Amino acid sequence: ALYYDSLKYFTPQSTGRVVVYNIVKRSTLFETMIISLVLANSIILVFDNSTNESENDRPAYAFPLEIFFAVAFTIEMFMKIFALGLFQHRGAYMRDQWNVLDFIIVILSYMVFVKGFGNLTA
Repeated sequence: ALYYDSLKYFTPQSTGRVVVYNIVKRSTLFETMIISLVLANSIILVFDNSTNESENDRPAYAFPLEIFFAVAFTIEMFMKIFALGLFQHRGAYMRDQWNVLDFIIVILSYMVFVKGFGNLTA
């Protein structure tokens, strides 16, 4: 249930916020879609051996899929921030350590699009 404002603007009674909250917290379809995206992204990363290739030698599907996954996970992140709030209260997006990890991964996923950062290795 929603008890606090989200982003200091959206009240717990905001219709859009209630709808998004029900999607991100109660919808098994949403959860299944996100898990499926994570699995698909992981499988593609396994087969994308770009550490030994220049950017021009990468498969044609690699860049559009990177954009697709970055946008999909960004939408998920913003939906959760809208529904839960950012970090103002207990239960907010950044108060959950899994969400903090997701936030870091989403931000880092955009590094692929920055020239010179796309091929980082450990």
